[in-house]
Amino acid sequence: MVIERRLNYGLYLSLLPIGMLFTLLMFIFVFIADIWGKLFIASIGLFTTICFFIIKSEPMHNFILYLDHSGITNSIYWIIYALSLPILILVTIPIRNATIGKSLTFKLCTIALLMILFTILALPVLANFAYRMYHI
Repeated sequence: MVIERRLNYGLYLSLLPIGMLFTLLMFIFVFIADIWGKLFIASIGLFTTICFFIIKSEPMHNFILYLDHSGITNSIYWIIYALSLPILILVTIPIRNATIGKSLTFKLCTIALLMILFTILALPVLANFAYRMYHI
């Protein structure tokens, strides 16, 4: 018997105080930051919002259900995949050292490409965690 999980877009009231505190801190940080700090805060906020909506989307939900039904998410391969993500961060150290003395545009493009690559690899793990944690 297959039990299908449905998407639940309900509001979790237990997360409301944490969200309000985070919003207050972001407002304070934006108020005291210079132009580069404001740009950085805005880009992190946009990046987080995009990742949140990707995780909550129907295709990601179907992908996690597919992985779950095929037995991948409860296997040793999934554990190895999830545990290899922090090790991939160590790859960024030589790349960061290689960008010393390069232009700011080159550094920003390198950081953006690494963020996109790491996000593509990390989103299924985060989505699986969210679906298991919040029963979405």
